[in-house]
Amino acid sequence: MEGISANQTIRAGNKVIAECILIGGNPLGKILWYKGKSSSAYELLASNSFIDVSGTYLISRVEFIANESDHNLLLTCKGQVDQFPEKIVSNLLNVTCKFIS
Repeated sequence: MEGISANQTIRAGNKVIAECILIGGNPLGKILWYKGKSSSAYELLASNSFIDVSGTYLISRVEFIANESDHNLLLTCKGQVDQFPEKIVSNLLNVTCKFIS
């Protein structure tokens, strides 16, 4: 997962942008994004996917505005190519409250 690291602090109200890359497959696989406490309690996130010019990999990008309720939720990218095991990458979101001045 690119764009967000495991120990990164995110301020509520800021935009979060993350990407995952899935290589191979004929046809190319698919990538889904989730945000939640576990695989059984999650929110499916809308994302944009792009295929490289050579057609050998898929890039998926998710963007959302972080809020206080996102703190300690997992941001998960799940990639699947037919006939191969699912690949999963997760990062715990560390969201701090928005400061009011």
